[in-house]
Amino acid sequence: MRSEAQEQDAGAWLSLNLEKKLAPTLAFVMGGEIRFEDNATELVTSSAEGGREYRLSKFLKVSGMYRFSLDRNRDIWFSRKHRFYSDITAKLRTSSFSFKARTQSLRTQK
Repeated sequence: MRSEAQEQDAGAWLSLNLEKKLAPTLAFVMGGEIRFEDNATELVTSSAEGGREYRLSKFLKVSGMYRFSLDRNRDIWFSRKHRFYSDITAKLRTSSFSFKARTQSLRTQK
């Protein structure tokens, strides 16, 4: 029989997102993220993404995006991933409640 205790570990997720309005209803968006584990000393994942968002109405928007990521595996090697995805997002707000529904279609290449 074997028993192990969970170690205390601190991680860090750092991200940056930018948006450039091309028209009142059209925007180019891009962002990046890096994630660390092992008391924020080991890089686990880094990614960059970009694409376009189109606002159909005050409550509804669609987007098409591309994401490139490097993910560390157990052997300390990084694997490259390419991801193409599209979103449809509906957002409803009242004075005390917010609801957001999102559907996503994606194609991943490794």
